[in-house]
Amino acid sequence: MKKLSLLTLIMSVLFFACSDNAESEGVTNAIAEFEIEGMVCEMGCGASLRKGLYETGFVSEVKVNYAEENTSNVIKVYFNKHNITSDKMEEIIESLNEGQFEANLLKMEDLSNSDQNKYKEKQSESLSKSSGVKASTQNFSIPNLTELLNSLIH
Repeated sequence: MKKLSLLTLIMSVLFFACSDNAESEGVTNAIAEFEIEGMVCEMGCGASLRKGLYETGFVSEVKVNYAEENTSNVIKVYFNKHNITSDKMEEIIESLNEGQFEANLLKMEDLSNSDQNKYKEKQSESLSKSSGVKASTQNFSIPNLTELLNSLIH
């Protein structure tokens, strides 16, 4: 009887712990702006920053504001403040590309419930717009290189 009670207790704790964590993972409830030094381009450096922050699983969007003439640039990170801190994000940024970047937190703000809902709506709108794009490879074929070379020789 004790084993059954203990098993029930453990299962209940696991169930409730996992369900709370699953709900909070997908929530975007804060925005942080970082000043980044060491960026040399928007495409490569921006992609490195996005990839490194997205890999945490708690960052939903990274906006890069890059200007070549600036020695430092600004990124805006939308994230879940219950799962990751600005200090941890700063640490991640500075570890990317063998320490290429130096990050400095400019400001951090919490999103109100209404702002969180607006952000979710904006994200779902952009997803629904992009889901209308379809790619097809049916009309693309690679030419037979042997035939092509033979026709050039003869």
